[in-house]
Amino acid sequence: MVRIANIEINATYLKEESSMSVKLETGVISIFPMFQKEHPTTFRLLEIYASKEAYQSHLKTPHFLHYKKANCTW
Repeated sequence: MVRIANIEINATYLKEESSMSVKLETGVISIFPMFQKEHPTTFRLLEIYASKEAYQSHLKTPHFLHYKKANCTW
């Protein structure tokens, strides 16, 4: 499953969450955060998951929930 998202967030939270997701979750194949020069807190994410179930599982992990609560606006 491939997913593209646009988010506004502090880069520190994004780096931590992306890194932990790839490291800890077997269903996360890769997460590529892309910085937008004109808006330093706006990112585009390219996420690749092994399956829809892997993505659903990712949404329930402690590191994702922390990241989502921290200061993310979707």
